[in-house]
Amino acid sequence: SNICNTFLILGVAAAIMPFMIERENRKRDIPVGIAASLLFLVLANDSLLPGITENEISRFDGIFLLIMFLVYMGYMIVLKGRDPKQALADAEEETKSKFTDKHPALLWSIAVASLAGLIFGGDLFLDSAKNLARSWGMSEATISITIVAIGTSLPELITVVVAACKKNAQLAL
Repeated sequence: SNICNTFLILGVAAAIMPFMIERENRKRDIPVGIAASLLFLVLANDSLLPGITENEISRFDGIFLLIMFLVYMGYMIVLKGRDPKQALADAEEETKSKFTDKHPALLWSIAVASLAGLIFGGDLFLDSAKNLARSWGMSEATISITIVAIGTSLPELITVVVAACKKNAQLAL
């Protein structure tokens, strides 16, 4: 999925609409992405450490990764976030033309229905793709490397295509 997100998603976004990589992305997001990949590499290769024979992501590793995620999200939201009132005003201005006259209950209904459609559609896609791959004689490993990786990246791919078509390809990064 990471490989699909990096190559497929960024590739499609740039093919539709080339975009500049902002200084903040080069200084913060890209290094954090590389560090996260390196951290995963270390955690997934425990047998390289003395006295450990199994390569596994342990419960401790999982908790550590979750803590790192929360720290990074906290950093992004609290320390680097914009003034919440300004962000809200910008969001309201951006969505004014589409949702000005919509009731919050309707918006929540749309959000829940969209999430249900994503879950149901994703499940349907993966089951169908796995069955199709098995009928072609593909191994479980090949299925997971290809179809599942692409299938889990489809929501990002659709989001990036829409964003790039709206001249907001920076969202892909």
